[in-house]
Amino acid sequence: MKRIQGFICGFLAAIVLLISLPALAETITATFNVINIKINGRLEVKAGESFTLPNGNKVPYTIVYNGTTYLPLREMVRLVGKDLAFDGATSTADIVDKAIDDATKNVSEVDKMPGETKPVTRAEFARWLVQSFELTDDGARYELPDIKENDEYYIDICISMQHKYLGIYTNTLFSPLDKVSRWQYLYVMLFNVFEINLDDYEPASKEVMKDAYKYDEDTLKMIGAALELELLTLYEDGTFRPYDLLIMDLTPNKNLQNYLQK
Repeated sequence: MKRIQGFICGFLAAIVLLISLPALAETITATFNVINIKINGRLEVKAGESFTLPNGNKVPYTIVYNGTTYLPLREMVRLVGKDLAFDGATSTADIVDKAIDDATKNVSEVDKMPGETKPVTRAEFARWLVQSFELTDDGARYELPDIKENDEYYIDICISMQHKYLGIYTNTLFSPLDKVSRWQYLYVMLFNVFEINLDDYEPASKEVMKDAYKYDEDTLKMIGAALELELLTLYEDGTFRPYDLLIMDLTPNKNLQNYLQK
């Protein structure tokens, strides 16, 4: 996915920067992005890669200082499949298990369409994008080690990649059977498809959205945009829970083209 997995930003490995810290009256030497990161043996981040925040800022995956490696908390939590809840009132970061084991039981009736009881896979999402936006095929085909060219979703995946709506992971895999979270869906729809500017949207209301206190301002703007564009809705209990697995009607949504044209 262009912004979720497409974090390569051109940082060279082993860039050494001198960072001045007047408050501490000292200068430190830190090394950015020189470490590969594997999770359970699977390469998730290559040395030299950085990632992009929702506000467009590019930041390093790793910082090595004084013999210690520092990692971005929110991104590492995402990579290991956890959730991060931040309570601004107490300045507390809480790493919790994802509430997705019973994802099919937790969705509201608005999100759970008739006949749809399973979370959406990346392959299914690719087909939905192609059909919903009537994406044209320029003929480009990609060598994807985890999906065969005769697979029923292969052409849809290639077309979604042509339009830069979806992309491969950093280890060259597309992972067509991976489940899509509500958060990933928002990234693709807001940034890759609609190419929105977050500053054009008001943050989700903390009075209306019960779990708003867990998220930062940029995340709340993303959710606010999603609600305004009717891409997703709040659950019946008033929460948004962006890290739940996406359960949606896979019927092509032609109405979304109107938003794209606007």
